[in-house]
Amino acid sequence: MNQQGFFELTTALAATLSGTEILFAGLGVEDSTFVRLNQNRVRQAGSVFSAELELRLIDRERQVEGVVRLSGDPGRDLKLAEALLQRLAQYPSTLDGELERIRDARQKGLVPPAFLIDKALTQITQSAKGAREGGSLLEMVRTKTKDIPGDWAARADSNSRGPARR
Repeated sequence: MNQQGFFELTTALAATLSGTEILFAGLGVEDSTFVRLNQNRVRQAGSVFSAELELRLIDRERQVEGVVRLSGDPGRDLKLAEALLQRLAQYPSTLDGELERIRDARQKGLVPPAFLIDKALTQITQSAKGAREGGSLLEMVRTKTKDIPGDWAARADSNSRGPARR
C-alpha cells in the first residue's frame, strides 16, 4: 500500500466516525527481496510483502486499539479495516455491560478481589494525572493533528478535563 492508498483508506474510515470519536491510524509495511546463501550458492530467493493497519479509536475518556493485516486489494482492505473499526466501536458498550455486572454483583455482596481493585485504581489515577498534565495521549493528539483542519488538541484537552461522561 502506498501513501495515497493509505490516505484514501483512512479518509473512508474517518467518514464513518460519529459524535466525539477520534481515529488515529498507522501503517506498517515490509516489502523486501532476499537471497539465502549456503556455501556461496543460492539456497533460496524470495520476497516478502506484509502490511498492517493499526487503528486507535478514542471517544472521550476511552480508547481502544487494534491491528488488521491488509491484503493489498483496496476494496478488501477497506472491508477489513471497517470490520476492525466496528469491533473497536463496540468495546465501550461491552465495558459498560461489564461495569454494570460488577455493580450488580457488588449489590449482592460480591466484590472483585482486592488486587484487581488496587490495579484498576492505580491505572485510573495515573491516566487521570497524565490527562490533567497534558500527558502522552494529549501530546500525541497535538502532534498528530497539527496539520489536520480543526482544533483537535483543544477538543481532546476539553474532553480530558471534564467530568467522566457516558
